[in-house]
Amino acid sequence: MRFWDLRPEWVRPYPEWVFRPHFTDAKTFEEAWRKLVGTYLGIHVYNCQARLVLIRVKPDYTIEQEDIEGVPEPIEDLVVRCVEEQGGALNISGLYRPCLSLINTIKEYIEDDEEWYEDFWDRLYDTLKEKYGWGIKLKVMGDCFDLHNIYPTDLTSGSLTTRLVHKNGKRLVEATVMVGPSVSVPFDEPTEDAVFVSDDVEELAKKVNDFALSVDRKIREKVMKARDADK
Repeated sequence: MRFWDLRPEWVRPYPEWVFRPHFTDAKTFEEAWRKLVGTYLGIHVYNCQARLVLIRVKPDYTIEQEDIEGVPEPIEDLVVRCVEEQGGALNISGLYRPCLSLINTIKEYIEDDEEWYEDFWDRLYDTLKEKYGWGIKLKVMGDCFDLHNIYPTDLTSGSLTTRLVHKNGKRLVEATVMVGPSVSVPFDEPTEDAVFVSDDVEELAKKVNDFALSVDRKIREKVMKARDADK
């Protein structure tokens, strides 16, 4: 699991008692456990390293733990501080609960990313429609992406999928575009696809549009040849 794939609802300390249950009554234990099934954050100290981890409390009374990769350096510093605030240290192995300052900082990172991405998509949408004359319909929200039906030209249609990615500490938008002939084209033509990544709206819009136009040219040439042959 990568840090930037965290969902907001996971950013909470794990329920400590699931590792130290004190219930003697099985029914009481089962009821309490069911209420806590879900995903949480924890800090795992091992081999003199403090790692932010994802903890999944599962319905079958088991617990899964997964390291979170790509944690920003300021967050890593807070992780160590949380361990020390609880009387721990990097040479004292074990599982520690995230402190409030760590939880709030992670939430701020995630919320800031969501706002940046939503603003980027709005501007990309406007650029493709107003500057390049695209038709875009049916915005479908996914967990980590947006999917759209696109109509770049009168002879083409397809899909545009966008998602937020992070590379070398930089926020980027990855756009996967698939373009093929529209229903008005009287012959089959394979759909082509390409992936473009940028943090600049104008640059990404131009790359995506240029690709769509390259597909359009191929289809348009065949349409013209078919018309000439019919004359």
